[in-house]
Amino acid sequence: MNKQGRWGMAIAAVIAGAWLLWKLPSIGRGALFAANEAAAIDALRRVHTAELDFRRNDGDGNGVPDFWTGDLSGLYRVAQPNGEASAFLDPVIASADRAPLPPGSGTRPRLTADLPPKAWNGYWMRALKGFASDGPDEDSNAWENLRGFAFVAFPVKAGESGKRVFLVGVDGTVWAKDAAEAAPEGPAEWPARGPEADGWKKAE
Repeated sequence: MNKQGRWGMAIAAVIAGAWLLWKLPSIGRGALFAANEAAAIDALRRVHTAELDFRRNDGDGNGVPDFWTGDLSGLYRVAQPNGEASAFLDPVIASADRAPLPPGSGTRPRLTADLPPKAWNGYWMRALKGFASDGPDEDSNAWENLRGFAFVAFPVKAGESGKRVFLVGVDGTVWAKDAAEAAPEGPAEWPARGPEADGWKKAE
């Protein structure tokens, strides 16, 4: 190979190296977003399973087959008759509740001590309050619902820990929407016309 050819290869290598260095941050962010978003989707699916178990086993001990809708952390923190947490949901996921209810005692349902708040793989979660109602039981707390529930997962900081917001409801479908199009912490209520009509897509 002549000198000119060697110089051409060297220049091409420098250009390729510079391009790779320029692209690495975006490649790294893309991998981080994908991992965090997959973890958020998995967490909401586990929340859905926890809700079904809660209802099937009368998790709050009120004698009514209802869902827990007061917050997310209650799926772990609702107390059994012996005072221990019922633990329908992994406490690591339950700790990602952005709006947990305070601990309580007295009339059931009771909530055990707060969990140390910690985001789950770059995402916070919370219950959508539109489903929080007072079930047909002895207390007057808007913590249960006979028919449904909904939760949202949203990035700690959109564009840095994730790009999309996610919803799950009673049918178990996880819906996704770009954080730039949704509110920073997701919607306050379940979309009135349904997620699809409101621009949400089924998460993959």
